[in-house]
Parts: sequence; structure tokens; C-alpha cells
Amino acid sequence: MRKRKRVLQYDDIYKPTLEQLRENARRTPEECWELFLEIKRKHYEMLGLPERQPRRITIGKPY
Repeated sequence: MRKRKRVLQYDDIYKPTLEQLRENARRTPEECWELFLEIKRKHYEMLGLPERQPRRITIGKPY
């Protein structure tokens, strides 16, 4: 018989672990910026570049 996978349940999946906090504290601002650009690049690879919305300026009378 095949063993079923266990479903793990966490109290808060968004709560960072202590090891993640320590790792982030060791990073320099330059490393943080490079990591941000890498994550942003991966995001755009998956979803594609967002379409630019046309810029409009609307002038109206105040109420």
C-alpha cells in the first residue's frame, strides 16, 4: 500500500523563522537590493511584464 503524504498545518505561515531573521540581519543593503531585483525578475518571468496604463490628467471643479 502506498504511503499517503501528510498535510502539515502551521499556526501562521507568514511568520518568519528565527533563522530567516538572522539571515536577513546579516545582509548588507547592496545584497538586499540584488535579492529584490532577482525576486522581481523571477516574478516577471512567471507572470510577464505588466501593461502600462495610459496617463490621464483630469481637471474638474471642486464640490
